[in-house]
Amino acid sequence: MTAVVDRDRNRPAEAERQVVPQSPGELLRIPLSELLESPWNPRKHWDPVKLAEMADSLRKGQLTPITVRPIAGKHERYEIGAGHRRFRAAPAAGLTSLLGIVRDMDDVTFLELLTIENKQRDDVTPLDEANGFKLLMEKAGYDVAKLAARIGLSTKYVYDRLKLLQLIPAAKKLLEENVITAGHAILLARLTPTDQKRAIGDLEDVAESGEYAAKRESLLLRPDYAADGEELPLHDRVKPVSVREFQQAIQEKIRATPERLDPFLFPESAAALEAAKEEKLGVIHITREWRVDDQARDEKIKTFGSQAWERADGKPEEDYHTGRPTKSKTCAFSRYGFVASGPGQGEVFKVCINKQKCAIHWPEQVKAAKARAKRAKSGKSDSSAKPKLDRYELEEQRRVAERQREEAERARWKRALPVLRARLAAKLKATSAGPSSQAAAIVLHFCNPIWGGVGKAAAKLLPAKTADDVVRQAALTVVFHNLNEHRAQHTAPTFKKFGLDAQAIVDEVAPKPKAEKKPAKKKAKKGSR
Repeated sequence: MTAVVDRDRNRPAEAERQVVPQSPGELLRIPLSELLESPWNPRKHWDPVKLAEMADSLRKGQLTPITVRPIAGKHERYEIGAGHRRFRAAPAAGLTSLLGIVRDMDDVTFLELLTIENKQRDDVTPLDEANGFKLLMEKAGYDVAKLAARIGLSTKYVYDRLKLLQLIPAAKKLLEENVITAGHAILLARLTPTDQKRAIGDLEDVAESGEYAAKRESLLLRPDYAADGEELPLHDRVKPVSVREFQQAIQEKIRATPERLDPFLFPESAAALEAAKEEKLGVIHITREWRVDDQARDEKIKTFGSQAWERADGKPEEDYHTGRPTKSKTCAFSRYGFVASGPGQGEVFKVCINKQKCAIHWPEQVKAAKARAKRAKSGKSDSSAKPKLDRYELEEQRRVAERQREEAERARWKRALPVLRARLAAKLKATSAGPSSQAAAIVLHFCNPIWGGVGKAAAKLLPAKTADDVVRQAALTVVFHNLNEHRAQHTAPTFKKFGLDAQAIVDEVAPKPKAEKKPAKKKAKKGSR
């Protein structure tokens, strides 16, 4: 039976030192003044409610002793390995000492104790846990697999926790403030710092946006309409989408690349990429969608949509038309395809895109190509010898041209936004704001609380000093909801109601570039075919 040495009950300090046993595993009653929290303890956040509950428990008696080790070079001082919360709660419980088991432990053993102790606590934050894992790996020289085995957790769990240390400061704050969960944070941590920032967006813009507009501002956050009041911190005025929604948004909107592929998460894909190098086969970018979302597009890399490739590794692939898995066929023209966006992002497998030669995957296209070649050889039609673009390629060309036109026009409106806003504010300032005025009509027709607000910008340009000014500012706020680079063009009719020509303002601020003259077509000579 282990004896308890009472070191806190009416004994002189010198007498106490004489009876202090230093053998490992000795159960002592140790004064709080001789206990020190470990600087290696990764837990940096303490739940006040949990501390209060612990204090209540200690008042009824300490059921479990803390675990400590002697501090080298410091007489009568002990470093806490397990029991930090009991130590912090003891003063509130009116205690001056705690029962503790003293053990001689090296650094690795001590760190393992700290890590195992913390993983059993429900109030340890994911980031604190991650820092503890990192410290133990550095001190003990463990890799992820060995650390997981030592502390009794899955390799994936440990890996995901360590990945959280790659979060940007804004993401760490969201996690620490409990705005997002560990599930959201793990998905964020897998992205580059630039993509993390893009996925989060600007919190103020999200909080002041409507539900639809917030989707353009952030992949992760939406305005929280239940959190009423602009005086609340920004973190309390937003809420995250579900983890599944966030994962789908990442797959759709953020492009993956083979260079950034994580071998731990995609071991089969990593092996396929190595095989491509050994076989000296190129790797193309593909998507299971009809086309890549504009936000995930890279103009320097061609991405083949679902109609432009067929799986060619003999494994099942979902049929585009029926949605049922169909075993794919192999061919001599296959190469490796990397799913850059959409469902299955990060997968790598062999695909065939050779519509001119592969009769296994593209029988109709090959047949048509042979017919064109035959007609060309017979001389029936020179023009027919030129391969025709298939429907996907024609649609891709049309879409690229259309997007370029839209982006150019949107850029012009974006450049003109400050002037558009200022002139509209000036016009509204001099406009009647009575019940039958145009400003009041806009407020009554468009003002809807679910949109959130962009009132700060309107208030800055048009301060409300009178009742009429309030109506004017409200009207300006409503218009500002749509006066952004994405929807500014649709506000032209509103400008017209106040005698302003929005298009003319845009032309003034951001003139259209002069169209390049196309070279004149040479006239065909008579008799030529």
